[in-house]
Amino acid sequence: MAIRIPWSYTPKHEPVAAKDVDPEARCDHYSCPKCDVKLAFNKAYDRNAGEDIIHVPAYFKLWPNEVHTVACPFNLTEQFKVIASESEEAGEFLKKEPNARKYRFRLMALPSSGKAEVGPDGEALPARLPHARNPDFQLSENKLPAYLSTAKRIFALRSLCESNTGFEEALELVYEGRTIAWSEVCFEKDGFMTAHAAVDGANGRTHPMALIGKVKDTFKTTRNNKTSHVLAMEPFRSRRSPEGIVTSVEPRVSAPKEFFLEGISKGDIVVAFGHWNPFQATDGEDKERGTTFKNHFLYLNPRRKDQIAKAPREPEGAE
Repeated sequence: MAIRIPWSYTPKHEPVAAKDVDPEARCDHYSCPKCDVKLAFNKAYDRNAGEDIIHVPAYFKLWPNEVHTVACPFNLTEQFKVIASESEEAGEFLKKEPNARKYRFRLMALPSSGKAEVGPDGEALPARLPHARNPDFQLSENKLPAYLSTAKRIFALRSLCESNTGFEEALELVYEGRTIAWSEVCFEKDGFMTAHAAVDGANGRTHPMALIGKVKDTFKTTRNNKTSHVLAMEPFRSRRSPEGIVTSVEPRVSAPKEFFLEGISKGDIVVAFGHWNPFQATDGEDKERGTTFKNHFLYLNPRRKDQIAKAPREPEGAE
């Protein structure tokens, strides 16, 4: 369960940022800036995401078999403990049972506003009302603020980690009484196509999901006297198939109020959580290259500002 740490101390207790470390001249080990536990340096690398390349900046992580101290803000379990203890409602959704090895977070179907959904270009679309098969997992309106605040903090922590796999070691997800894999709930750019496939044709019965991506653009649309404030993430684009087809999936958040996107700019990494819906735009074509573009969208109509947030650089208490 590794949180990526942006800076540390050298063996001579000199502060150093991961981005400034020369991989060829790195120290044998480093120390956590908050608890002195042993850290390893992980150099920057690129990973493929279809036609695109995702650059992962350098960072520090826990040395094998080392553990952050209880009070260290880079200790995931203690972060969950803090979140769960801050309110009775938060503790209802995020808890650790006696003798359990890790915390458990209950995914809940969010209440619908009952209004029509808004598509990627501001057009009104028929509402697909999300609901749970089990009423115990249908969130009531009065608990929505506390639930979204808790979810926001959890997925902000996930955005600081190396992968879903590492985070899953610290936090179990439960939906409608069963454990659900993090790979079914949280998606970065190279998972956008998987997220789209999960909700396409799901008839509104899918669980809420968190998408993490870089902001491509923010803009305003007005249609039928209704204004939407849209945040578009950089899309995932597949490699060109032998048949000449390139498929893309672009997540978009269509917010009812401008302040929902306050403080978010192009190039920021954001986390957006809720019930996502699919939308397929008209196909494009490049006749010179003999390529057909199938452009898909995922869109989210947030009820509250807590459903969209800029990913933090460090966990709470680490600044």
